[in-house]
Amino acid sequence: MQIRLFNTIVALNAVSALAHFAQLGVLYPLVLLWLTARGVPAWEVGVVGSVFWCGMLVGSTSSPALMHRFGPRFLLALAAILTALAAVVMPQLATAQGLLPVWMVWGLAGSLVGVATGLRWVGNESWLYSLVSQNNRGRIVGWHETLIYAAQTLGPLLVTAVGMASTASFYWAAAVMLMCIPVAFLAVVPMPATAMASAPPSPWRVLRSVWAGFANARQGMGARVGLWAGLVDGVLFGMFAVYCTQRGLSGETAAWLMVVFGAGGLLSSVPLGLLSDARGVFFALRCTCIAGFAAAGLMLLAPTLWWGAPLWLAAALLGVVACAGLTLAIIVSTQDATQNQRDMSQAISGVSLAFTLGTIVGPALAGALLDAAGVNAYAALVVVLCGAGLVMKAATVQPIAIVGRSP
Repeated sequence: MQIRLFNTIVALNAVSALAHFAQLGVLYPLVLLWLTARGVPAWEVGVVGSVFWCGMLVGSTSSPALMHRFGPRFLLALAAILTALAAVVMPQLATAQGLLPVWMVWGLAGSLVGVATGLRWVGNESWLYSLVSQNNRGRIVGWHETLIYAAQTLGPLLVTAVGMASTASFYWAAAVMLMCIPVAFLAVVPMPATAMASAPPSPWRVLRSVWAGFANARQGMGARVGLWAGLVDGVLFGMFAVYCTQRGLSGETAAWLMVVFGAGGLLSSVPLGLLSDARGVFFALRCTCIAGFAAAGLMLLAPTLWWGAPLWLAAALLGVVACAGLTLAIIVSTQDATQNQRDMSQAISGVSLAFTLGTIVGPALAGALLDAAGVNAYAALVVVLCGAGLVMKAATVQPIAIVGRSP
């Protein structure tokens, strides 16, 4: 049984890594870089980035009901097929002419990848974290996020290798995504029945449970940290390459900086999980925010120092910040689900939804600020977000009084 469990955990981690390579390592940044290279205004690029996460919102809310009916393996296969379809279609949009602007058409295609990302995320993560011990969950989440950021680092590296003008990256993404289907069948230990509610939750019920979670001092922790993580990820992972090009760097250099960004997340995931197990989630979050302040200072110094070298270190630190939020939100939410015997798919879906709401706002906000206030507004936004992260614990642990009831 232990060998079967080990093989299942390895298989589910492999599915997540392959999917992240295709969806968030190649397709998501490639679309934004392609639009930026063709002179599309930053606010429009930000909207395209936000639309991707709108699709993920749809996928996340639909996932629990679909998983109860068909099982998590079905969600993984469906996500792989939808992503591969979008990846094959996207290169044909480069010369698309019609009633809609090209960037809108790309946004619609990106939203399909977003739907698939939501389906795969909830299906895979719920299955994986329902199988691991709560005492070691921080470590497991840390290793899992390490694989994810390895994939997100290799994605931009592939784009730089084949060139921005080549369509090969899209087809590579489609092929890698389809590999998830046979790998998922290597996961032989089923998701425990105790990790799922007796009644399949509807999308509306999932949304209501997230809202109710925000009003619960304990169960809302994962959702609150997830919302903050989504804002950070949308601003950093979604728009950092756009910020770099507005600094006057080439698309290839921006892609290389995204590789460094991913490496920062890659190297920090396991230490963050260990730190969370040893000192608590919010201690790890405070350390992360300090790294964000340092990155903002380096971005402001970059144009004045030799070769803009601080920007490369800033990229690594921003990768740490982007990685930390989601890692810590998953740890909080899954521990709460285990302790209170809540539906694991709803717990993961709740984090996913809160994260997605933040990522919808983040790219659009960053793009509007870059257009309206100039390139240095990006560093200022990083400072504001990290400042919010520093006060997260105080805001999270305070119970919310409900009218008509004693606190």
